[in-house]
Amino acid sequence: MKLIFLSYINRSGSSFLSQKLSEYEEIIVFPEGDALIDYFLLNDKITKKNIATKISQLLKTDIKLKQWQFSEDDINKISEQPDKKQVFFSILKTFQQKNKKNAKYFFFKKRDAFVKINDLKKILPQVTFNLICLFRDPRAIFYSQKISIDPYKNKPFNINPLITAYYWQFFIEHSSCKKSIHILYEDFIKNTETSLKKIFSKLDILLSEKKENKNTYFDFLSTGYKRLHKDITKKQKQNSREKWKEGLTDTEIILIENECNNYMLNFGYKLVSSHKKQTANILFQKIYFKFRIFFKIDWY
Repeated sequence: MKLIFLSYINRSGSSFLSQKLSEYEEIIVFPEGDALIDYFLLNDKITKKNIATKISQLLKTDIKLKQWQFSEDDINKISEQPDKKQVFFSILKTFQQKNKKNAKYFFFKKRDAFVKINDLKKILPQVTFNLICLFRDPRAIFYSQKISIDPYKNKPFNINPLITAYYWQFFIEHSSCKKSIHILYEDFIKNTETSLKKIFSKLDILLSEKKENKNTYFDFLSTGYKRLHKDITKKQKQNSREKWKEGLTDTEIILIENECNNYMLNFGYKLVSSHKKQTANILFQKIYFKFRIFFKIDWY
């Protein structure tokens, strides 16, 4: 089995990338299901004695795994598998057989896959793992996080610019040493087909030219997430890349650029605040946002 993980930061374009990948009939991009990895596959407390109960509870109660829309009969058959590995494979194959029988390349969206990939390789040595890391301008990411409402929590994804800045740096630093495919969102929306061919070439994926308009990633989303991602089936607009310039305050831009400047320059992102003075207000705002992180008022 070839399993490709897509790693990203929320609101960096991963759903658009997933949609374009899933338009090929040989590719299936599974709905998000972090709990399947974190609370089941990598959970040492799951034993042969409780495996059936745990996976049944997870598939029925986890808010994201409900999007997989398994029937009671599906869950019963999955729960009959003898170990965690077989349960995991059974979940993927059951979903694939129900939704996209011709798919032979499996893509799994997992935000922090870049830090979990080595553990997964140890647990599933028979699987060929690949990793795609999707990067985007951190200012654009924060702007999208700030204005977008999380359907599950009914509030913005993030209102703290330092959280975006810190996680963006962490993502860059810990994914650069991995044997992964790096995709820049700005390049992807500019030359989508060329970028897809690059991905397929590096993954040794051979595809027919046939594409599907059904059973794509968008079709598997919940109603709330379809509203959030209503534009992923359309061509992305080039001018949308710099909406952050009007939507962020000077302080938010300065805080992000101060934290990420070297990496941003390496990616070719131009800094717009380098000529602006570091005022007492900016220092106060930095302390304020750090305070919110320290006391877990804001988190990612």
